[in-house]
Amino acid sequence: MVRTLLGAIVYRNARNIRLSANQSSSNRLNKLTSLNDRIAEFIADRLPADEAPVELLCLDHNGTYVLPFPCRRVADSWRNFATGEQIEAEVAGWRQRER
Repeated sequence: MVRTLLGAIVYRNARNIRLSANQSSSNRLNKLTSLNDRIAEFIADRLPADEAPVELLCLDHNGTYVLPFPCRRVADSWRNFATGEQIEAEVAGWRQRER
């Protein structure tokens, strides 16, 4: 059986599994954005003005991701700008968002 796995080809048979990459795994890892580089694109040392629409950078066990909708800071919580629903994710940073 042949499957693609992170840009590499995995050949599988009953006796062994072999990974044959088009490029070395170290080259692929060098292209990944580091956590520090990603956070540097966002503001992490202060909070935005209440009610200002912002993009949130969130962090979980897989890494970082940007929420695909505008958010706002209300009192002590982050909320979806349109619905007011509370954001349950761990927020690593924010940046201004165009409306």
